[in-house]
Amino acid sequence: MSFFHNHGLFAAPDVDARPPPCVMKRFLCRMALSLLVAGGLGIWWWSAWRIEHSQDSNILAATRRYGMDPALVKAVIWKESRLAS
Repeated sequence: MSFFHNHGLFAAPDVDARPPPCVMKRFLCRMALSLLVAGGLGIWWWSAWRIEHSQDSNILAATRRYGMDPALVKAVIWKESRLAS
């Protein structure tokens, strides 16, 4: 029998099918930790994206004025300063 059979998760309909409190508490803690990690990664990704695209309008204006490739200008700026304002 598996872990779930031993702890009542697949019990017969006439038996209380709720897991023991320790299993439920562990599950809720893991879910909360997973949500916190996912939220932290989402915030990190958003801030990195925001920094990377913060100077796009300035780069496009300058490259149109001087007839250059925007990707080349952005790559040079990225290499030199990581787009630090």
